[in-house]
Amino acid sequence: MSGFVCGKCKTETQIFKSKSGGGEELAKHFKIPFLGKIPLDPNVMKCCENGISMVKEVPDSPSSKAFLNVVDSKLKKKKILNHFRFKKNSIK
Repeated sequence: MSGFVCGKCKTETQIFKSKSGGGEELAKHFKIPFLGKIPLDPNVMKCCENGISMVKEVPDSPSSKAFLNVVDSKLKKKKILNHFRFKKNSIK
């Protein structure tokens, strides 16, 4: 998780300023790919607790967009993006 995104004004605030970038550092240390930054968002918790896809429920949230960017970049790396594309209506 990276910064916190306000649900009203959509401003992202880095709440872990002293240790921002820790996930990237760990990935480099263990020589594994860094997947990406997903902002802290109350909608993620709410959707997960209710078994609802956050990408479907709040598709325009910064967290949903960041999650889809991670998935999209992984699919591109696997060279299967041309065979499978995420569409908002296809996510359940």
